[in-house]
Amino acid sequence: MGKSFSPIEQEYVRARFKRNKQNCLDIDQEELFSDLPKNTRFELMRSPKGRKGISFFSLFKSFLLAPLLYVEVMVSSVHFQVVGNSDFRTVCGFSQIPSLKTFERFDQIMIENGLWEKARQ
Repeated sequence: MGKSFSPIEQEYVRARFKRNKQNCLDIDQEELFSDLPKNTRFELMRSPKGRKGISFFSLFKSFLLAPLLYVEVMVSSVHFQVVGNSDFRTVCGFSQIPSLKTFERFDQIMIENGLWEKARQ
């Protein structure tokens, strides 16, 4: 599964990073860095420190495998299946139970960037 969907994972990671970057840069940079030349660009770098996050493939598998258990493919239904079914959680590869917000964010990024359609091709 990993090799065939790795381009989708890469697009997802880029889209998530871009979304997080936009959320962090709501402050006025010109005002904050007024002493620096105007043509200076600021790039946010990902730090190797901090939490590792939830695996893309675990989240992806949970949405793909849900219909096999006759679970409606809705964010809340998939999350409920992960929380309540330890076998399903293990097959998907979760080492911890993600929050509902994590599933919502994952699905929203996949929809906004057309990644569900690419995965179906």
